Amino acid sequence: GSGKTLVGLASVHAGGDGAKGAFLSGNGPLVAVLREAVSRDAAGRRGTKAKAMRYAETMIQNVHQFIDEYGINQTDHIPPEHIIVFDEAQRAWHSDKMGKKRRQELASEPALTLDAMSRHPDWCLIVALIGGGQEIHDGEAGLSEWGRALQSSPKSWSVFASPAVINNDPNDHTFKLFDSTDAFKVRTEPDLHLETVIRSPRATMLSLWVDAVLQGHANEARRLLSERSGYRIGLTRSLDVARDWLRRASRDEMRAGLIASSGAARLRSYGIEMNTAFQRNFDIPRWFLDPPTDVRSSHMLEVAMTEFSCQGLEIDYAGVCWGGDLLRTPSDWNHHAFKGSRWTKVRDETKQRYLINKYRVLMTRGREGMIIWVPEGDPSDPTRSPEALDRTAAYLKTCGLPMIER
Repeated sequence: GSGKTLVGLASVHAGGDGAKGAFLSGNGPLVAVLREAVSRDAAGRRGTKAKAMRYAETMIQNVHQFIDEYGINQTDHIPPEHIIVFDEAQRAWHSDKMGKKRRQELASEPALTLDAMSRHPDWCLIVALIGGGQEIHDGEAGLSEWGRALQSSPKSWSVFASPAVINNDPNDHTFKLFDSTDAFKVRTEPDLHLETVIRSPRATMLSLWVDAVLQGHANEARRLLSERSGYRIGLTRSLDVARDWLRRASRDEMRAGLIASSGAARLRSYGIEMNTAFQRNFDIPRWFLDPPTDVRSSHMLEVAMTEFSCQGLEIDYAGVCWGGDLLRTPSDWNHHAFKGSRWTKVRDETKQRYLINKYRVLMTRGREGMIIWVPEGDPSDPTRSPEALDRTAAYLKTCGLPMIER
């Protein structure tokens, strides 16, 4: 919630047409939304919408396509950009993921990025934006892969980094960059740690609260929430109540929307479709950018965005639809994946961490406020256990969330 994407995008955008930089992201929905937003903003100044979109496509690029072009297909070409801002760099793919996707033996995305940019004969700069606790999918190498790629690179790199990623701050959900920095010119810069929450000016404590909730520290979560100032937050068991709350809260041009985990398959029974094919074919930029008069906009509170669609983006008021993939036990979390017609337990610790991180992303999307809806369930449907959902809602209430009734 520190506004990394905004910082990176603004720094590239500020250079204008003469800039030798590009903003790179592996998040397809984020790229689409940012390109559409920039092109809409620039259309009047740059003539036609098509011309503005060409500018946006040059400034904002898909990192996987960039790596395909200069890291795999054109290994003798020098990228035109002297500066690249790599958003959510900890989500870059490791070598195994690259091999499976490209059906050939390849280095990791960090290694291929370093190789491509180092072809510049004079200078280049890679700005790697790291989000704590944001790894949400398999194949994401984490921060440590950048350290390994730097250590194995034939070129000499100067490294500037936050002390948190050099010293491995236990309060930060990032991996350590290096096991040893002896072979590098590493300079720690405290200012490179973005600790101020600019996404939610009224929710400085929100990220800490979310972290406490997900770690099972209910008392600490309740204390943190009691210190909030101005941020509106609540809990409900009714989707209708959640929608009414969001509509009332989002007056005066504020944007509200529903968001949910991609694994919350049984939200379908309430009319919230999380199917991958449906999500892929939905016009995501319109959800984020269009006005309330357009039925495709988030204001309609009909379509919920997934953690993949909203990572790096935000809305003013978020309606978090809690799914059956993460439910509370008396002492811990139960992690589930929906397969066929039933929930199965997720036992792999890495996948459990991804699932926790999905909810971290979802619970930090609202700039001004958030309401969490935990369905009541249905005793006749074993995939929507009222007992498990009741226990989850009770836990969130213990974490300080006020109940919102009709």
